[in-house]
Amino acid sequence: MAELYKCGICGAVTKASEQVCDVVAIEDKDEYCGTDDKPTVMCNPMKKQAAYMCNSCGRPADQPDHLCDPLKI
Repeated sequence: MAELYKCGICGAVTKASEQVCDVVAIEDKDEYCGTDDKPTVMCNPMKKQAAYMCNSCGRPADQPDHLCDPLKI
């Protein structure tokens, strides 16, 4: 089973697959850290859960350890 999930629409990252609209299983943050696929909109379920965003790419997440450069929002 995957450690993390990201939303295929907004790129949000979480350990809880039910928090994203378009679930994509990923093994670890190396699959998305350093990429420049900036999210343009955040899905509704993640809007309630996102407490952090990446200071580099803008990707939202519910935990700081899911991001390479976390910033509390």
